[in-house]
Amino acid sequence: MHTYNWLPGGNNVHTRQLVVVVLLLVLGYSVGTTEALASSSNYQNGFTSEATVPPVEWTSPLMPMFQATADKYHVPLPLMLMLGYFGSAFENRSDAPTVEGGYGVMALRKNDLGGNSLTLGSTLTGVPEDTIKIDPAANIEAAGAVLDYYAKMWQVDRTKGLDQWLQPVITYAGLDPEDSKFFAWEVFKRLKSGQDAVNGYGETFHIDPQDIGAVPLPSLLPAGVTTVQSADYGPAIWDPAATCNYDSSTHSSDTVVIHVMEGSLAGTRSWFKTCDHGSLGPSSCHYNIGSDGTIVQMVLESQTAWHAGCYNYRSIGIEHEGYVSQASFPTAMYKASAALTADICRRRNIPMQKNTVGPGIIGHIDVTNCCCGTHTDPGPHWDWNYYISQVTGATPPPDYSATFNAQSYPSTMVAGAGAQVWVEYKNTGAKHWYHGQVRLGASSPQDRLSQFYYPLDWITASRPTTVDQDDTAPNSVARFSFILKAPSTPGVYTEKFKLVQEGSAWFGDEITWTINVIAATDYIGLPLPPKTVDWQGDNTSNSGSWASDTSCDTSRPYLWTTCHYAADCSSLNRWAKWSANQSWTGRGHWTADAWVPCANAIVKSRYTLMNPDGSDQRTDLWLDQCPVDHWQNIVDSDWTNLNIGGWRVHTSDTQFSSGCSTSCGNDRMGIGQVHMYGDRWQYINDWVCMGPFPSTQVSDTHGFDEASLYLYPAVDNSHGGALTQDWGGKVPGRVSTGDCNSSNSLDFKGNAAAYGNADNADSYAMAWIYPAVTTSPKFAIGSDDGNRLWLTGKLINDNNSSRALTRDQDLTTASTMLMGWKRVLLKVHNNTSGFSATVSLRNGTDSRWNETNVNVFDMGDYLSYGLGYEQDSWYPKIFVSSFDGVTSPTPGSVVYTNNTTVTANGTAIGQGPVPLWKVMWYKNGFGTNGDTNYAPVTNSSASWSHTDTNVTGHAQYRFFSVSQSHRTSFQDSGKTGGSRWTGGGYATYMDVYIDNVAPVAPSFASVKASAPDKIDLSWDIPMDQGVGI
Repeated sequence: MHTYNWLPGGNNVHTRQLVVVVLLLVLGYSVGTTEALASSSNYQNGFTSEATVPPVEWTSPLMPMFQATADKYHVPLPLMLMLGYFGSAFENRSDAPTVEGGYGVMALRKNDLGGNSLTLGSTLTGVPEDTIKIDPAANIEAAGAVLDYYAKMWQVDRTKGLDQWLQPVITYAGLDPEDSKFFAWEVFKRLKSGQDAVNGYGETFHIDPQDIGAVPLPSLLPAGVTTVQSADYGPAIWDPAATCNYDSSTHSSDTVVIHVMEGSLAGTRSWFKTCDHGSLGPSSCHYNIGSDGTIVQMVLESQTAWHAGCYNYRSIGIEHEGYVSQASFPTAMYKASAALTADICRRRNIPMQKNTVGPGIIGHIDVTNCCCGTHTDPGPHWDWNYYISQVTGATPPPDYSATFNAQSYPSTMVAGAGAQVWVEYKNTGAKHWYHGQVRLGASSPQDRLSQFYYPLDWITASRPTTVDQDDTAPNSVARFSFILKAPSTPGVYTEKFKLVQEGSAWFGDEITWTINVIAATDYIGLPLPPKTVDWQGDNTSNSGSWASDTSCDTSRPYLWTTCHYAADCSSLNRWAKWSANQSWTGRGHWTADAWVPCANAIVKSRYTLMNPDGSDQRTDLWLDQCPVDHWQNIVDSDWTNLNIGGWRVHTSDTQFSSGCSTSCGNDRMGIGQVHMYGDRWQYINDWVCMGPFPSTQVSDTHGFDEASLYLYPAVDNSHGGALTQDWGGKVPGRVSTGDCNSSNSLDFKGNAAAYGNADNADSYAMAWIYPAVTTSPKFAIGSDDGNRLWLTGKLINDNNSSRALTRDQDLTTASTMLMGWKRVLLKVHNNTSGFSATVSLRNGTDSRWNETNVNVFDMGDYLSYGLGYEQDSWYPKIFVSSFDGVTSPTPGSVVYTNNTTVTANGTAIGQGPVPLWKVMWYKNGFGTNGDTNYAPVTNSSASWSHTDTNVTGHAQYRFFSVSQSHRTSFQDSGKTGGSRWTGGGYATYMDVYIDNVAPVAPSFASVKASAPDKIDLSWDIPMDQGVGI
């Protein structure tokens, strides 16, 4: 609450101190602020807002922390997120408190009004309060523990809806009883409408509109707030501040001062209603505005509110809900504030222009810069240009205009590989941008066909994507996310894009991306699109006469018409359709939402699902339209063999809605857009398998460390089977299952019978998956019977059930993975009969959807989240530093010696994600009966050495390293093995000739006269036994 308090005279210092201070924290910096609260203009004492610990930049996204905490403490994720939005707007505020005395992301309370959630969170988690204040993960977990504690205290039934959480939220508010309920009103009202936010780190938070059940919103408002209007400004609610917080003497004003609260509307109201602020002194503002546009007047304009120090006597102060550090402010709040300011300026002849000193419209920072105080609100993210244009009603900008904001794309890509990319634009036009309408288009020339087209994700080869957000208001930033698939031919490519409102205009800054495509090495797959099917748009056809309107808060255009119920209204017969075919074969989840406007929608309308041919498929919902102003869900269910053609409504398919007019000609149906989207679920369909092992239960370990088990599908089991001895002689092999979505599975009595085909047994399967970014998916597992699942060595599922195969029966908690290859190990236990399993990856926040941050691999007719083989480049490497005195020998080097002890040494390393296991050797040649068996060298480690004694004659030594998957360094193929002994890291061999026996006389071989004066004599020299000449 960035307010300066100026008392014209008298001693107003109180003895009781309310421990509520206000943050001034611009992202990455801590700035102290001092309010003027003393009895004269020469003394400023007021509350100070300063972080005592310099903010440390967060290095991890917040969303996985919210998800993990919600799962751990069984608290609804939307509720956790909404409290985070009100607590900090998801910004880094270090240890500076909010107006409510809240700390950290979740604004855990520590004040003298009874708010003790910070201390309680510390007690429940065992983490010190000072750590909870500044550590986002600790803060979010402490909030989850507190909410869990309150839920138990209030006996919340967690099997029911969000309305069960009303009392815990009121308790969490930590204010006086009236304002704690007011805080809950804000939270649940916003849960009902939904919320989108982007913090200063660029992380996006989306909260869908929620069903808040029986929460009695009106009864949560303070007494009188719902009925008493302001005398100064009609749209405002009159809710007077305590008289100790302002001067009732009148004054004239020539300036409007803009403030930001550093907290919630409820917290600010609590401050202005309280007299006893101790040495911090009293304060107030004329108007408070909530982030949804709610306006509350607490001091008459003719009176002096204490909000801006030396400017109190000449100004009207307006507080805005939120934080100086937040990345942007809501459009609804901008518009409500601008309308209020314009009205004040007209009535008081105040210039409608932004100035740095009065008269005019200024920020609190301008008071600081020119005259007094230390405040910097409303901060760097308050858009003065947009705000003043709203105040003045200036000539509007073009309907469609945009400026480049930010982007993310790779400058180098591997041929055939995919990359998730995005570009952000700021909407500088007058129109909203709606999902499905404003798109990113390939430009220079317009509508060209891009060489980075990815059919699974792009709309067309010239349209990568539409805007991510459902609705981007003017002056807001929108993101356009899509997937690039690099061309198969290496080279330097240039891609250019602009925005396009289809059928209207190309607009905005053109972006240019130069990408160097290099030859392929590892095959890392391609990302999945955000949804398998996704369509959003206005009705594609309608009958009769419908009226168009834009009266709702979002300014979303919509249509409405009058319904009919009686014979004399039969002429009012209208229909509308949203025709768009969507289909898949198999299993998945599909959702459809309808946007219902805020006005001219006062009936229950039946939405009927159509087949692709336009006939009716089924009726899904009587949608109550009285009144709403947001998306309403029509369908949200698992779906097998999707095949739909869109939706239709008809004015005859309506019912009376409670509280709405029922007279002919007054009942109205309003329609906006429909959004249909869904995912056909994807599975791991490629494995490397091993087994069976006799077992009575899934916990049997079979003599090896399961968590460290790596499998390779081409283990060399020759030369004595040394490479599989620790696995009981079991040899792994690759199994491609086909698509496990509905009809296939990893079947150890079918397609994987070579590695199972037994009762009372365990079998293993391993796959490599590739997260393209840091992500936290869940794993959905079905098995017959029990299963265990490890992710990179961590056990994340353990089920010893006796059951038939049901896909996705086990759902793990979200598991965080960094970018790069990860190992999934599945163990299936069979009692009798069926012996099979399936594994799918799901979004860690919402398991209805596929995990899109883990790449998929093209298996021909289907996709797979994993691969049952290694990349070629992952072979372990070996280097021979010395062989029997020869330094850095090359393959085939020959050593002659009479020493019967042969020595060698060198180094070895693993490559890729597979660690080194050991170094091995074998030999052949004189004195051996074929090759010897593979065996470890004398000292088998990364720095290895070997000694062989009693060697006689000629022998060839072969040295190689082995990775933990039991792949050798001479196996240059990740799929099929190989025999590469060329040195340079692969594997190598050397020959030694040892002369350790008495020489044997050579035998005479031939005599030849080669010239009149020359005779050539030759002898046969016995190999390996010296020369006797």
